[in-house]
Amino acid sequence: MTCIKTTRPSTAGFTLIEALASITLLVMAISGPMVLSAQSLRVSREARLQLEATQLAEEGIEIVHSLRDDNSADGTPWMTDILSECSNPAQPCIADITEHSGLSSTAWHHNALKSCASACASLASLYKHNVSGIYRQKTSGFGAGWTKSDFTRLITLTEVVAGREVKVTSTVTYKGYSGQTRTITVTGDLYNWFPDLH
Repeated sequence: MTCIKTTRPSTAGFTLIEALASITLLVMAISGPMVLSAQSLRVSREARLQLEATQLAEEGIEIVHSLRDDNSADGTPWMTDILSECSNPAQPCIADITEHSGLSSTAWHHNALKSCASACASLASLYKHNVSGIYRQKTSGFGAGWTKSDFTRLITLTEVVAGREVKVTSTVTYKGYSGQTRTITVTGDLYNWFPDLH
């Protein structure tokens, strides 16, 4: 009688391949949502920066709007000390809302708009208060609690119709999430509420 010896193929190799395949699938299953989550955070931060820059640009127009209203309410010609400060595109201005010279109150003064001339690169920076979160620009030193932000703002005025209409352009520049420089420009038209009709 002849005895035939049969050998079974080894299954150890298949187990190792299966384990590697399982680990690969697990890594892919985990890394997909992680990549998606990281992209969502990047997009969310970029959107927040863009929204903040847009609001700061709109605030620049509102500052000029408010100063125009103050002049009109006082009986002062509507663009006194406003148009003259910001009408040169080569030398835009900043809005120093802390300017209260000559006033006993804390109301904004028309001197709040300051031509930055050749110093625009340094004066355009917006500073943020660490506690209140308020932004401001200033031509002189800051007190405690103010930190330089990544935002800059410049305002330019263009007289569209003499004595009647002025176009306000407020431009905010900032560093995006990726480090690229981004720019938000908002424009608005202001009109003389009380023109001299004589």
